[in-house]
Amino acid sequence: MPLDQTYWKDKLLCDYDKIIDIAENISIEEFKKNKKYSLRILSTYFQELENRDILVERLFEQPNDLKEFLLLEEFTNGTFHNIVGKIMELFLSKSQLSEVTKKGQKKLKKYSKYDKFAGIIILYQKDPKILIKILLLEKTNRRSQLKYEIDIKDIEKLKKRFDSQEQIEKALKLFDKKEKDNRKSKFLGWFDINGDIFLYFIREFKRSMALKIETTRFDTVCEWIIIRIPSELNQVRVSYQSNMNIKKFIPTIFSDIQKKKVESEKEIIKDFEVLNAKENVKLFFETILKEESYPLVEIRFDPAPFKGAPRLTLSDKKNQTLNDTIRWFEENKKNLFIDISSIKECKIFFNGHRLKIKLNHKEEGIAIRYLDSNLSINLRNEFEKYMMDKFKLSVIPGV
Repeated sequence: MPLDQTYWKDKLLCDYDKIIDIAENISIEEFKKNKKYSLRILSTYFQELENRDILVERLFEQPNDLKEFLLLEEFTNGTFHNIVGKIMELFLSKSQLSEVTKKGQKKLKKYSKYDKFAGIIILYQKDPKILIKILLLEKTNRRSQLKYEIDIKDIEKLKKRFDSQEQIEKALKLFDKKEKDNRKSKFLGWFDINGDIFLYFIREFKRSMALKIETTRFDTVCEWIIIRIPSELNQVRVSYQSNMNIKKFIPTIFSDIQKKKVESEKEIIKDFEVLNAKENVKLFFETILKEESYPLVEIRFDPAPFKGAPRLTLSDKKNQTLNDTIRWFEENKKNLFIDISSIKECKIFFNGHRLKIKLNHKEEGIAIRYLDSNLSINLRNEFEKYMMDKFKLSVIPGV
């Protein structure tokens, strides 16, 4: 297929110019020495089994094929194996999955049994837009997902609105005008990934002062905003890398779906925060001190619950429980948990991650947030479910 610069540069945010330069200057000898470009990968790309040298020569005879191949490799680099594997299992047939399963690893349950590069090639050949879905999951896994309350009553109506390019461009122009920073925003479409709706926006990082043109310039350093709408529909989860005011961006985008004119942004969107009963939070701490699966490995008291220390932080760098340390304080007649209102932050060892948890104490209850940016979406869902099922605690992503 012909190379689509807009697709690679604006939507997948690849360093297109750099890869094209490599493709135009790499020698066939240099290419053949690279073990990443195996017979399996080349055969997958050309969809035929042939001698490796013949396939390499064929690639070099078609400059656009070589550029596309190297762009696919660049996209593959750094992607999470579990995300690519998950998308492969959603969109590829059993026979296609068998093709990309590494020899001798068919019994492994983890996504690492798949050849990631080969899988991305097949996904791209099936539908280039699938790579955008991988990118969206990548970015939402790497950045925190702030959660906001918003009233979405009709998801089908919302999809139709975002299918209307004219309508969404009007909303973005309104937002850009309010920002007064001479930068433009762009909507790249909505995508359904396993039932969740992802809205994908990018925004200029800076305007080029040298080029006095109206064309909006986007590249690998552009700002991006991804709004995920889970099936619950009463909330949105937002991941973004941008200096703009996200609390103004969301209501501007969603305002047209409201039945009446919204004068204040606070009427349409607010921070999603749930207050938990203090008894449930106390039970949580009593349990994780003795917990072997997800032990307490760090805790910060501010102020310390006894005289002589304005702040106290206890931490085990080897991810072992603090139970013995807490017991030592108790044996010396210092009960650290006599008043949990002094606990401001803690960490538990959850599925291989030191997971930071912050507590915001109020008279009506305790709001709990956790740092989700180092957890995959699956682990975030697992942690939130664990906290609700075991302790009846609602926890909110984003610290």
